[in-house]
Amino acid sequence: NSYAEHVFETTTISPEGGNTMKQLQDELMNEFTTMESLSDHSMVPWTAGQYTYQRNETSPFLVRWPRDDVAQKRPLIVGDHAPMFIAISPDHRWLAYGIDNTGDEVYEMKVQDTTTDAIACVINEVSAMEPWLAALWSSDSTCLFYLRMSKLYRHVVGMAADADELLYEEPDECFVLTLQYTNDRKFIVATSQSASSAEVWYLPSDRPMERPRRPFARKPHGTYWGDPRTRAFSVGP
Repeated sequence: NSYAEHVFETTTISPEGGNTMKQLQDELMNEFTTMESLSDHSMVPWTAGQYTYQRNETSPFLVRWPRDDVAQKRPLIVGDHAPMFIAISPDHRWLAYGIDNTGDEVYEMKVQDTTTDAIACVINEVSAMEPWLAALWSSDSTCLFYLRMSKLYRHVVGMAADADELLYEEPDECFVLTLQYTNDRKFIVATSQSASSAEVWYLPSDRPMERPRRPFARKPHGTYWGDPRTRAFSVGP
C-alpha cells in the first residue's frame, strides 16, 4: 500500500543515513532474479564450448550462435509448447528436450540433430521427480540416459526408441529414482532413495555402454555416498 511504499522510500538502513530500505529491497530483488535466471538459463545467455545459448519464454524457445558472432543466431526449438527440460550433448550436435503435452508431467522427449534440425528420435513417457535431470548425455555424445520414473534407460544415438535398453528398475514404490552427474561429469549416477535408505548405481560417462555398478547393496535404515572415481564410499546409519 502507499503507506508502506512511503516508509520504504524514506527510511534509511542506519541512523547515519545511506541507502533507503527501498533501495536495499531493489538490490535484493535484482540479485535474486539474476540468481534464478542463471540457475535455469532462462533468458540469460550462457556459453558452452564454441556456442552461446539463450532460452526464451516464447518461441523460439532456444536459440544458439557461435560464441563470437551473435549475427549468426539461429533458432533450435520452435513450437507451441515450451520445453520442460533441455539436454545438450557435449559435442553440441545433439539436443534432447521434453515437452509436456498433457500437463501430467510425463514428457515427449525429442532428440534433434542441430546440424540439420531434423528430429532423429522421439521417446515417449519420460518422467522424473526433477525434470531438469530427466535426461543426461554421455561424455562422448553417443548415448542418452533418461528416466521413466522408476526405470533408467539408455538410448544410443542413431537407434530407434524401441531399441532403448532398460538398465535398472526400482521395485520398491517407496524409493525415488534420480539421475545426475558427479561434479566433474566423469560419472553418471542413478540414486534410488527413500526416507531412510538409499542405493547408488554409477557408470563412467566416457564408457556409456558399460552396465551400471553399485558399491553396496541397500540395507534397511542405511545410506551411503562417496566418489566413484576412487571407489571410496561411506556408509551411514
